[in-house]
Amino acid sequence: MSSDIKEIVLDQYDIKDAGIPYRVTLENAVIAEIDSSSGDVLSTEIPAFDTLMACIAVARCHRPEKLTGDDLRFMRRALGVSAKDFAAQINVTPATLSRWEKEKQPLGEPQERRIRLLVVEILIDLVPETMVDRMCIHQIGLKTAPENRESLRFSFHLQKRGRNHDEGWDELFKAA
Repeated sequence: MSSDIKEIVLDQYDIKDAGIPYRVTLENAVIAEIDSSSGDVLSTEIPAFDTLMACIAVARCHRPEKLTGDDLRFMRRALGVSAKDFAAQINVTPATLSRWEKEKQPLGEPQERRIRLLVVEILIDLVPETMVDRMCIHQIGLKTAPENRESLRFSFHLQKRGRNHDEGWDELFKAA
């Protein structure tokens, strides 16, 4: 007995894990292979995944909640650098970065602002369509990070751009 497989674009898809410490919803973007006879989802594909990670990191840099160890690890991975290289980029020892990531030592406001600005400066080339407000990041009033990381939510929609129909992610801003 053979089954037909069809591809559909899902209206909404919540990313589970993938190294992302936030709730991320993708709208009209994820491609799913569906078994036509059973309706089972056989596989899903997130287009432009590296670009999405960069968009999430840049969006997180604009949010006022203090960065946690999970945030630092996620941003480092979005940058694609080792802990040692990231520590060198932010001018701290690998041991200090490790203590921040494990939340054994608090991250000071000046260091946090420097990290946010560095992440944005490096990733902006991957996400040129993303709005970046360096002054906002520099002047951001940091709030205590929520205990429930699920409360930090991001929604993105995949857009086709330009003559070549390149794909890029746009953050969707929704009223709470």
